[in-house]
Amino acid sequence: MAHALKTSLAGETGARIEEVHTMLNRFTKEHQAMASSLRNELSSFQSSLTKAVDEMLATFSADHQQARAHWEHLTATMSRKKARKPTSSAKAASSAPAPLKEKRKKL
Repeated sequence: MAHALKTSLAGETGARIEEVHTMLNRFTKEHQAMASSLRNELSSFQSSLTKAVDEMLATFSADHQQARAHWEHLTATMSRKKARKPTSSAKAASSAPAPLKEKRKKL
């Protein structure tokens, strides 16, 4: 009986070893396939992310340049307006009192 049990266990052990090797081989192949798939997905994500960031930066840069141009135009316009301010003598002439003769005629 011990001899029969020993033979039976030896056969089962060999079958288990083969089954474990088969499972490990299958696991290794599946793991390689998953790793390859993940690398492809990450590469695709990285390129799409880089493209999206480049587009955002281009839009921001264009907006920034436009804002700078508007600010420079505003500064130049305000400088011109300040340079063309009416002199105080023109204001004085318009607010000067009426001559005395006109005041007497009104009375």
